Amino acid sequence: GIDMPIVRECYKIMYENIDGVDYLCIVDYKTGKDIPSLDNVIDGFNLQLPIYAYFLAKSEILKNPKILGIYLQRILNDVKPIISKEIMDKFAEEQAELGVRVLR
Repeated sequence: GIDMPIVRECYKIMYENIDGVDYLCIVDYKTGKDIPSLDNVIDGFNLQLPIYAYFLAKSEILKNPKILGIYLQRILNDVKPIISKEIMDKFAEEQAELGVRVLR
């Protein structure tokens, strides 16, 4: 057999530990023109989310992980912001304090 390293980078993992169980939701952002669909997973394409879920479920860091869902989120690149930079900066600061990274 051939050993092949896998590099993993996930855009967002939402989690909460309740009574010793780590509940997780995994979000993958899509910026391309294709409309994201989980139907592609059934056909063996776009397997990033199931792979992320597998690695999280097998993680030694999480004691008792439960995957609640995997989500594709399309990001619109050609939309102009309607929120001022000052408000967005303040929002990003508040979210950073909560451990959330805001993509701009």
